[in-house]
Amino acid sequence: MVHLAWLFQPTHRPDITWNNNVMGAIHLFETVADERVPALVYASSVAAYSPEPTNLEVTEDWPTHGWPGAAYPLEKAYLERLLDGYEQRHPDVRVVRMRPGFILKRESATAQRRLFIGPLLPGRLARGTVIPAVPVVEGLRAQILHSSDAAEAYVQAVLRPVRGAFNHAAAPPVDGHFLAELLGARHIPVPRAMLRGALGSVARA
Repeated sequence: MVHLAWLFQPTHRPDITWNNNVMGAIHLFETVADERVPALVYASSVAAYSPEPTNLEVTEDWPTHGWPGAAYPLEKAYLERLLDGYEQRHPDVRVVRMRPGFILKRESATAQRRLFIGPLLPGRLARGTVIPAVPVVEGLRAQILHSSDAAEAYVQAVLRPVRGAFNHAAAPPVDGHFLAELLGARHIPVPRAMLRGALGSVARA
């Protein structure tokens, strides 16, 4: 069984996402055990990890307590804890936890822009051939991978007799400076407080 389903929005209604993401996953996990399905491949996330303040590389044994400021990492972290007990109760189920970074592809660019940054980047600007400037928040960076690479990783998790957690991301980490250079754009420094306010607006939209 490969569990990929996840509801990201509405971010301002964590009760809705919790019922779908957490309670739905619990129901599926128990069904896997009841029906004696031999393997469960679960789409966790790097968001399940506790913050790493010194920017060191985080391996699969890093604590997965999430981050309390958003529903997504809290829900991912909760299910990591639940799977800890689940694996002890059901040792006959081969459990694989996939922890990817941001999964991107060209065909889903419009949907992902709306999902993650919404009104911060108007569609008419995103569709332009030239992006004049990229906002840069110092210390903010992410790791990404292409959807085809993520898909291959899931195939291997299904076919190979592996267990445990696996990080999935490409190097190097991507930040505003990297994007500005890639796009031939200027970079504009943005304070963290301004970013938090903007993201709050997106969450309430």
